[in-house]
Amino acid sequence: MISLMGLSLAVGSLVDNGVVTLDNIFDHIQINKEPADVAAIRGTNEVILPMMASTATSVCVFLPIILFEGITKEVFKSIAFFNDVCVISFNHCCDVMGSDGFKFIF
Repeated sequence: MISLMGLSLAVGSLVDNGVVTLDNIFDHIQINKEPADVAAIRGTNEVILPMMASTATSVCVFLPIILFEGITKEVFKSIAFFNDVCVISFNHCCDVMGSDGFKFIF
C-alpha cells in the first residue's frame, strides 16, 4: 500500500506537468495562431526548464527519507523510492517525447 502512495504522488505530479504543458501549447495555437506542430515544439520548450526544476524539487524532498534510520526508514522508504523513480522516469519520457507525441494527436 505504501508503494502505491508513492506512485500516486508521482502520477499527480505527472498530470500537473502535463496540464501546464498542454495549456502552454494551446496558448500558442490560439493566441499566436501557430500550427499545431510548431506550437507543440515552442510550447514544450518554454516550460521544459520549470518542469525539470519541479522534478528536482520533488526528488530533493523525498531522497533524504532513504537516509533515515529505524522505523521511519522502514515506513517511508518505499514512498520515497517509488516517488523518485516514477517522477524522474515520467518526466524524462515526457520531455523527450512531449512535442513529438502532441503532433500525433492533431
